[in-house]
Amino acid sequence: MIYSDGLYREGDWIAVAGLDGFVQVMKIGFRTTTLHIYQWGSIIKMPNSKMITGIVENWSQNPGEELKWGLNSTLKIDNISAVQTNRICNAIRETLPSIAGLSEEFIVRFSQIENNARVIKIVAFVNDDKLYFDAERNLNLALLELLEREGIDFLTVELETSPEKYKQQFSMVN
Repeated sequence: MIYSDGLYREGDWIAVAGLDGFVQVMKIGFRTTTLHIYQWGSIIKMPNSKMITGIVENWSQNPGEELKWGLNSTLKIDNISAVQTNRICNAIRETLPSIAGLSEEFIVRFSQIENNARVIKIVAFVNDDKLYFDAERNLNLALLELLEREGIDFLTVELETSPEKYKQQFSMVN
């Protein structure tokens, strides 16, 4: 089924339900698939029966000609005006094409207001697998620089007091 349905091939980068992060398919055997867990530098042998019945997200097979690995970011910014929200969205749109490894296709949208925060969603696509982590770092740095230029401080402190929950959790531990 793995071969006939084209679920994955040796060398493919996949995400498997139940495993943390991305793994690379090293070998497809008769009963097991050998996976390299990149994040930990370890090898796991997964029964093919679990690979077939589980959810496998294949990042190496693309829907089109160009490689497209998604980079998704969400900004939640409190206390900014409509004008500043628009200015930030436009600045992000202008910045994305200059980041090496990113596709020309991207989405920047002001999606909603959540409590007092303006929520801006960014979907960019990496078109060079060797530049994925560089593109991710450069995108995040560009966003930080933009927010610094706008005078936006991201220091957030949330204090939650709930004596009932604390007592309940403390009694469960004991």
